[in-house]
Amino acid sequence: MNLSKKYMKPLTRDFFARDTVDVARDLIGKLLVKGDEMVIITETEAYKWECDPASHAWPRKTARNQYMYDTVGHIYVYLIYGVNYCLNFTTEKEWKPWAVLIRWILPIKGVEKMQVRRGKDLEPIKLADWPWKLTKALGIDLSWNGKDLFKSDLQILDIGLNLPVEATPRIGISKAKDYRWRFVVPKKEVVKLTREINLLK
Repeated sequence: MNLSKKYMKPLTRDFFARDTVDVARDLIGKLLVKGDEMVIITETEAYKWECDPASHAWPRKTARNQYMYDTVGHIYVYLIYGVNYCLNFTTEKEWKPWAVLIRWILPIKGVEKMQVRRGKDLEPIKLADWPWKLTKALGIDLSWNGKDLFKSDLQILDIGLNLPVEATPRIGISKAKDYRWRFVVPKKEVVKLTREINLLK
């Protein structure tokens, strides 16, 4: 894995203006950057609309889900359990209210900052391995909701990293559980990647 800037290619809005399932799959292995912090995306889930009662956009536009309807390539953050947040990116095009949930990231730079935010001295592979854990680690809350990704302090880059990906049913939902729209790097491969990153330091 080469983290030289000349090998980093920023994603464009066109990347997100595609089929949501394809975007979810293709986000795996991408580098998410926030200031001097860097993480690799290792798990995502796609959420559609007309055929997906598990989606926040179902069944109609509301104040909560409006950014799913009105934008593409924007940040969609929502509150769960009254205290935690989930990070999503809107896809397709306006009035196609679909989005990709980021479920797991592997921190590779700025780990100490993320540990402070989590309040735990965890190793990188366990630091942000759940949706609410990764937003806490990155310091993302509702103030990010609705921001244009391409005018925000977040950036997603293609670094040419091709990781093995498994497509599985989505988890943590009660409806439309049979859709295989969850994309995840097998844990053994994330462990291997962690070792490779350590060798680079």
